Amino acid sequence: MVFSRRRFLCGASALSLSMPGLMRAIAADAAASNTILVVLYLSGGNDGFNTVVPLKQYGTYLGLRPTIGISQSAIAAAGTAFDSNPNTPASAATTYAFHPNMTALRTSYGGGHLAVVMGGALPPTAPGLRSHPNAQFAWLTGAINAYLATTVGWAGAALDQFGATPAAIASMISVSGATPILFGSKRNSAVSFGGTLDGFKQPFPANQSAADLTLQAQDIANLQAYATADAATENARSISSTTASALGKIAQLAQLVPAADYPVNFTNGAGQTGRSNTKTEFQQIARMILAGNDSKVYHASVGSFDSHSSQLSTQPDLLKLVSEAMVEFMNYLTLKNPTIAQNVVLMTASEFGRKPQENASAGTDHGSSSMHFCMGPKVTGGVFGAYPSLLAQNLTTDGYAAVSFDYRNYLADIIANMGADPVPIVGASYPKLGFI
Repeated sequence: MVFSRRRFLCGASALSLSMPGLMRAIAADAAASNTILVVLYLSGGNDGFNTVVPLKQYGTYLGLRPTIGISQSAIAAAGTAFDSNPNTPASAATTYAFHPNMTALRTSYGGGHLAVVMGGALPPTAPGLRSHPNAQFAWLTGAINAYLATTVGWAGAALDQFGATPAAIASMISVSGATPILFGSKRNSAVSFGGTLDGFKQPFPANQSAADLTLQAQDIANLQAYATADAATENARSISSTTASALGKIAQLAQLVPAADYPVNFTNGAGQTGRSNTKTEFQQIARMILAGNDSKVYHASVGSFDSHSSQLSTQPDLLKLVSEAMVEFMNYLTLKNPTIAQNVVLMTASEFGRKPQENASAGTDHGSSSMHFCMGPKVTGGVFGAYPSLLAQNLTTDGYAAVSFDYRNYLADIIANMGADPVPIVGASYPKLGFI
């Protein structure tokens, strides 16, 4: 089910759900482990080589990126250098550096619960590995040879191993306005919405007939966007019937945790401050988790990172947003309820990285290996995987960096932490990377 702030329609029966009844349903025992997984998808293919700069290969790196390479002076000024040991201070670190805009993530790294997972990608033999839809499909399903041949995602498949997991609203919730194939499932439910928990409205009582409904022009325009409706009035009754339960429960969660103190503003490189969609998405996830909602997996998104040209005008702000949003989310949960926060695991994913060498448009083209982050109290901090060699003799003839580990290895470790067996989902047994 996909909803937006303007199109949330729920019947009176939904709002009649008692608070004790709601909380009893939310408190029901969940299947799988106690992990609450939050997936932040970096849409478009994030350039890992500017996200994490290889200080040990800096000369080679800058030779490949004379225009868009990150300067050592900017790194030093921001204090974002780091080593494999999270306890090493930035002033003494000589191996890697977060992008200078990622100071929040660098600070979090020192706390020992942020893993930097380096060099993961689709294997070189994967079909369509540098195609956005193919690669995104692979990352969200765990399958590389079944493009459009399955509707089951790896998160949905993991929960399916436990049957129909009890959930007051849905087993999986996306706050990005669309339901990702990640949530595709044979046994479990998923719900998606855009906007905030407070954006729900009840314009149509569930027991009214279509003939009795009087619609305003804007309501009609909104409702006609649903392809299954024969008429706007019939659509209203249909949506009211199918979504009432979920929307009523989410609306009550909005009352439980207003989260008015959650930081949702973001200041970009031009000094412009405004409400960030990504931070707002994290705010809604935090509210649901703190209210005791028993969904097992959440999905948020940010991007686009598809930086074929003028990369320095887009990626730095996006990386700053990712850094701030991740850290603020985990910090907020820990401040409000450290017991619940202990179960939260936040991971990033993106369909592919970019080529090591910049192109003629001061951008980077689709590549392979990239850098991913996983954070939370359950996470072991440090560096995992391996930073790809940028030496010419170690790049492919087309200039692509080597893949340090199969992306399914990364997914397998997350799936195992959910309490599921990853082998049937990713198709093979992989050695643990060790970050969780």
